[in-house]
Amino acid sequence: MNPGLLAGIDPRAKLAAFLTVQALLFLPSLQPARARLSAVALVLLALLPFSRGACRRWLRLLALTAPLLAVLAFSSILDQADAAAAAHLGLWIAAKAALVLLSLSLFILGETPGRMLQSLRQLGVPPPAIAVMAIGMRFTGQWRLELEALRR
Repeated sequence: MNPGLLAGIDPRAKLAAFLTVQALLFLPSLQPARARLSAVALVLLALLPFSRGACRRWLRLLALTAPLLAVLAFSSILDQADAAAAAHLGLWIAAKAALVLLSLSLFILGETPGRMLQSLRQLGVPPPAIAVMAIGMRFTGQWRLELEALRR
């Protein structure tokens, strides 16, 4: 079974790629926002075939966050007096959120928890933060076991 080409990349490089995408999406720049958003989307969508299961994870994340995205987009429309500008703002919110979720599913969610925690240690993340993440990962494994027991 082929795990995909992105599975062999060092988790530190994946973290760097994820943070780079976030910086490109949210830090202000002199470039037109539409061109920058399109370039990020093109690169991320081009990487999608090289990560096994990333498309499925991305669609699940979109389905889970769709109600929140809808509330954010519609609240931006309700707050604006100009309907065209409000629709434009709602579209930008939804597009950026979709790209954040795509980068999350490509670079972070496909990695094993142990490798990701080790890469965070190597990058110098404070030990208490890593301990909190490790506890959370331990509980998700326990919840998975309990869910399997309930299904039997």
